[in-house]
Amino acid sequence: MSTKRKHEDNNNNNNNNNTSNINNSIVTINNNNNEETTIKKQKTKKNVRFDDVTVYYFARSQGFVSVPSQGTVTLGMVNEHSHVEQYSVTDFLRLRRSVHKSILRERKLLPPSTSSSK
Repeated sequence: MSTKRKHEDNNNNNNNNNTSNINNSIVTINNNNNEETTIKKQKTKKNVRFDDVTVYYFARSQGFVSVPSQGTVTLGMVNEHSHVEQYSVTDFLRLRRSVHKSILRERKLLPPSTSSSK
């Protein structure tokens, strides 16, 4: 089914006084005098920005809430964090990448490097 046909089907199947097509950002309004007004909405750009990253560290404790599937001891965390660290988003990404690379090196999935370029 073509996009044009789909648009026509959506308008024909909708018997309400106010119809809208979100994909094309077209709104059709029928007033009391059966006069039809079509308005084309401008698409607004929606963004989310983060200033910083706050990381809370908790010590582990034995959990008692769930039953483990493998018969081992469940792990939980204590009620209060032991310390807090705050990073810029850029610094946090760098830290996560370096931790990820070191884990891969430990598992011998990444060759050891003498210097880090990034």
